Amino acid sequence: MRNSYTGSGQLREVRSGPTDELLWRVEDVDGLDRVTTESFGNGTITQRSYDPLREFTRTIETSSELGGTLQSLAYQWNPEGTLERREDLIHGQHETFEYDFLHRVASVHTTHAQQTHERHFAYDSLGNLVFATDRGEYEYDADGRLAVADGSGHEWDGNGNLLARTGARPATLAYTAFDKPAELDGHAGLIAFEYDADQDRVYRYSEADARETIYVTELYQRHRDELTGEIQHHYYVPGIERIVASVVDTDDGVNATRTTHYLHVDHLGSTDTVSDELGVVEQRMSFDVWGKRRDAEDWSLPDEFAQLGAVNLGYTGHEAQEDGGLLNMGGRMYDPQLGRMAGADPFVVAPNSTQGWNRYAYVLNQPLSRTDPSGFEPTGAPPEAGGDEQSSGADPPRGASGMVGVGQTNQGTLSNNGMRQGGSSQARANQGAGEQGPGAGGKPPRGDGLPGGPSISGMIAGFMLDGVKSLTPGAGVTTPHPLEGFTDSMLPNEGPSQERRRLNVSAETADRVSQVMQDPPTYVVISIEITLFMIGGDAEAVGALIEGGAQVVARRGGKEALPLVAGVLKKEGKKGASAGKGGTPGSRPGQPFTPAGKQEVWANATKNGGVAKCDNCGVEVVKPQRHQAGVSPPRNEGHVDHVIRRRNGGSGTPENGQILCRDCNLEKL
Repeated sequence: MRNSYTGSGQLREVRSGPTDELLWRVEDVDGLDRVTTESFGNGTITQRSYDPLREFTRTIETSSELGGTLQSLAYQWNPEGTLERREDLIHGQHETFEYDFLHRVASVHTTHAQQTHERHFAYDSLGNLVFATDRGEYEYDADGRLAVADGSGHEWDGNGNLLARTGARPATLAYTAFDKPAELDGHAGLIAFEYDADQDRVYRYSEADARETIYVTELYQRHRDELTGEIQHHYYVPGIERIVASVVDTDDGVNATRTTHYLHVDHLGSTDTVSDELGVVEQRMSFDVWGKRRDAEDWSLPDEFAQLGAVNLGYTGHEAQEDGGLLNMGGRMYDPQLGRMAGADPFVVAPNSTQGWNRYAYVLNQPLSRTDPSGFEPTGAPPEAGGDEQSSGADPPRGASGMVGVGQTNQGTLSNNGMRQGGSSQARANQGAGEQGPGAGGKPPRGDGLPGGPSISGMIAGFMLDGVKSLTPGAGVTTPHPLEGFTDSMLPNEGPSQERRRLNVSAETADRVSQVMQDPPTYVVISIEITLFMIGGDAEAVGALIEGGAQVVARRGGKEALPLVAGVLKKEGKKGASAGKGGTPGSRPGQPFTPAGKQEVWANATKNGGVAKCDNCGVEVVKPQRHQAGVSPPRNEGHVDHVIRRRNGGSGTPENGQILCRDCNLEKL
């Protein structure tokens, strides 16, 4: 193949090497370099339109002179960035979607021929599906792994890999040393896999149809039918971000032929229509909300007898071949019937979000707006190291992007040399339930939390900030998240004891939060004042106040600091209700303390016994004296500081004042 590029290095067109025939060309792009018009070697033309201010696809139209309109899709998006409606104009059908407050899909309404089919979904607090209309209830074991769903039982190994599934879709699996399937035995017979040194699949053999497949990267597959001797060579043609065509050479021992198939995809990169060399529809494909194949001409009907077509690409651009009902997504296998991964994710894909800690949930339960190109990380989610709060998985999705030899089997044990058998070569700590594992580095935060973890009160403030952000999408609240660093008390790769410990920690944390929440007046005050800010639309002020409140709570260690936070919130709430961000005259937002104000803070600090103490470390402090050259001030010299920082709008009034010793003032937690 021969590629041509623009002067700026952007791919312009792809041609067949031997014949120089056009396979694909970019005809036009918008101001953000998104392809708006593309043409194919069979004369078909695809036109796309996008939201002018966001990344979302609005329409996809594909047509040819001989085939007419091949594809006509339309999309509508919510302000939060979730898909509200998608429509197939050719077949007169559409779907509408509803979401919960964490942007997880909650219901799907599919309409065809004036008949509407509804599906509803429910989740627990960790992002596990607990109910689906057409699957029933989902049950989980003590380690949080799926036990029963859709009438099938599930068994898992120590590394979190699916070992067996019973019921109507029976299957047993064995794994390599790096947690990739080595064998899968299902109702269609035994299937074997092999991998290269990079852990990429290079070989598949199915006993049922005596068919073997050899893979070379994502651009070539060789299929050989041992019964007929026929060999097919599939060459996949990459365009911008996705595969645009498949060239297939077939040799049956008598004749050798070449055919070209052109791919037209939906907004997720899933194959929607395949056209032949004449520009006529050759195959249509469609997938439900979780990626299960369905009738392309009637979305309300499943496609139970779907056959593998000429192109082995399907949902979100992954391999269309299903083995035991599972899709190969590279890093892990995915079950579109249940909407869950068949293996545990070795990474925390969104550490700032409660949903990002679920090791089996598919793309944070946002399958209409995110994809998982690698099988390990959804698009739009930050790496395990974290990132700013706006890019975390707790935020609304910002648009669909993405698509673009067998080791020994084991049960998740350790080898003699201490290397972890499955998923990572890192030696796992010898850790039992309740023991603290090695952290990700860094100093453990202070507070009343678990060893090495954040304070419970700080976590409460973090979840409060999550709530504010979910209620005010796009409001621009970018304050550092109090949950950052929570990974310090967890292992990147969990064994059974570690996974059980994480669940126990979650339960213990929930119990302690419930105990702290038994002080209703404080929390009622905080809740009411935040609500007043929300009614006034001042979401950024709320974020700043909660950040300051979380810092105070973390420093002062629990419930005794909450009345102070409540008082500050109450005062700031009154100012915001009457005068917006600026506050009332005399409130001094973002200003230093006056000399009289400092004296009042000192007076308040010495009311109890006439002794002033540092509000952070508790050491007894003295008032600062005029500094002399060459003489260091005493360590216990006290300074008046803002509770809610000036940069966050904290006022320079005594109600927002605290006393810090010299060390704590320099440390500025």
